Amino acid sequence: MQSRGLANLTTEELQYLEKLISTEFAKECEYAKTFDTKNGWHSNVKGQRLLRIINAIRDQQKSVKIKAEKW
Repeated sequence: MQSRGLANLTTEELQYLEKLISTEFAKECEYAKTFDTKNGWHSNVKGQRLLRIINAIRDQQKSVKIKAEKW
């Protein structure tokens, strides 16, 4: 099930959103790695949340592409 908000975005907007989220994901992964090294434990909840968002955006991009080819 997709959100109406995501369904209304263009391909370019989805690519831009994916780029922004990917940058945040890279920062979070680096922070988690540093925190784990310093403290010996980590929680990657935020990283997993960002990864789910990236996957949702990619799925929406695939959906838009399939719909464009079909019609």
